[in-house]
Amino acid sequence: MAWPLLVAALTTVGCAVPRPDAKLPSESKAFVAVLSGQMPMPIDEVSRHSWIVTHHSQSQRYQRFEMGGDSERDPYKDFAAGDVMLHGVVELSDEELSKTEKCLSKAGSDYYTDHRDYFPIPGPNSNTYVAYLLRHCGLHVELPSTAIGRDYVGPVGAQVTEAGTGVQVGSIPFGLRLGLKEGVEFQLFGLPFGVHFWPPGITVPVNPGRLGFATDGHEKRSCECHMDDEPTSANQAVGTVTMFARGGGALRPSRAGGLLGLGTVGMSARALYGMHVGYGVGLDFDAGFAAPFGFAGSVHLFPVGVGYMIGPTGYVGLFSGIGTSGVSSAVPAGLDLPQEARLELDVGRRARLSLVAQGIFVATRAARQQGRLWFDETLFGAYARFGALKAHERFNFASGTFFGLERRELMGSPFLGIVFGTQIDAGMSDERQREHRGSPYDE
Repeated sequence: MAWPLLVAALTTVGCAVPRPDAKLPSESKAFVAVLSGQMPMPIDEVSRHSWIVTHHSQSQRYQRFEMGGDSERDPYKDFAAGDVMLHGVVELSDEELSKTEKCLSKAGSDYYTDHRDYFPIPGPNSNTYVAYLLRHCGLHVELPSTAIGRDYVGPVGAQVTEAGTGVQVGSIPFGLRLGLKEGVEFQLFGLPFGVHFWPPGITVPVNPGRLGFATDGHEKRSCECHMDDEPTSANQAVGTVTMFARGGGALRPSRAGGLLGLGTVGMSARALYGMHVGYGVGLDFDAGFAAPFGFAGSVHLFPVGVGYMIGPTGYVGLFSGIGTSGVSSAVPAGLDLPQEARLELDVGRRARLSLVAQGIFVATRAARQQGRLWFDETLFGAYARFGALKAHERFNFASGTFFGLERRELMGSPFLGIVFGTQIDAGMSDERQREHRGSPYDE
C-alpha cells in the first residue's frame, strides 16, 4: 500500500510548484506551437481540444491548424475558452517553417482520407488529427493525457507516439503507451492512468492530466459556456459517470487464494429518469492487475433500479444487476448477482458526498460462496467529489476530482482500499422550474 503515499506526495508537490505561464516566443522569431483548451461542461474536467499554430518572424499573424479548418486568429482563443495550455514550442528558420506549413497542410488533407469518421471517445477526433500532423511532420511535442483521441490506432493497431520517443499499441477498449518521455500509461476506452518518469508525475484522466510537477504553460481564460444560472432541484432525470483508479490490499490473503492486493482502472455510471421518482439503470466495469501475479476484472450491468431525486444532481436509489468478476489464478470467475443501495448528495455548490453499500450473490462458484443466507461478497464505500456546480436553463452540471475509501469482502477476506479519479454529474428539471430559481434545493 505504499503507492497511495506516492500519490499524496506527488499531489502535494504538484500543488506547491507554480504552473508556468503559457508564453509564446517574441514576434521576432519563427516557430510552431502546440496548444490545447479545456472543453465546456460537463466534460471540462476530463477532456481537451488541441491545435497547432505557426508564426513567421516579424509577422503579426498566426496560422492555426486544427480539425474543422485552418485560420488566422488569436493563438490562444478557443471555442471552449477555459484553461489554455501550451505544450511545446519548436523554433525554426522562416524557410524551415514554410516547409513545415506545407507539410501540415498536406498531412491535414491526408488525414481525412485515412479517417472518414468522427467519434468523441475513443476517436478519431480533433486530438487524433493534431497527433497525426505532429507525427507526419516531425514535430515532437507530447499532447496531454486528457487530449482523448491522441492515441487512437483504430480497432487494433500500433504507432509511434506524437512525441516521437515511445510507442502506442491498443484496441478499442484497451491501450498501452510506453516511452522515454511518455512513461508507462494504460488506457481504458481512451481514459489514461500511468506514470511519467521525468519530471515525475502520475497520469490521470483529469485535467490538467497529471499529478506532480507542472510541465506545461497555462493561460486562464473566461469560459464562454453560458452556465451561470441558479441551479434548481432535478425532478426529471439525474446521472453520474465516474472514471477511476482503485487499489486495495487483503487483510487475510490465505482466505483469498493467496491474493495480496488489487489495482484496477474502470468506469461506473448510474442514471434515473422519471418525475421525482425515477427508473434507474447502471453499469460498472474495471480491469487491472493483482498481486503477486494475475489479471483482475469485473463487469456488472444494472438493468433494474428505482430512486428518488434530491437536489440539483443527487438521489437515493436501489439497483439490481447481473455480471461477472474474477482474478486469474486466485478468484474464479463466476456469475454475480449484485444488489446495491446508493446515496448521492450535493453539498452546496462545490462538493458531493456518496455512500454505497453493495452485496453480491455468487451463483456458480462454490469457492466464492460463503454458505450464508445473506450476500457472499460485499462492498462498502464512502466517496467525495470536489468541483463547481453550474446550471443553464433546465440543466445542472458538476464535475471534479473524486476520492474515496472502500472496504470489500472477497472469498471471506476483507480488503481495504482507496479510489480516485473524476466524476461528472448531471440533473434535469421540468419546464415549470425555469421561471423560479431561488434556493438550489427548492422544489
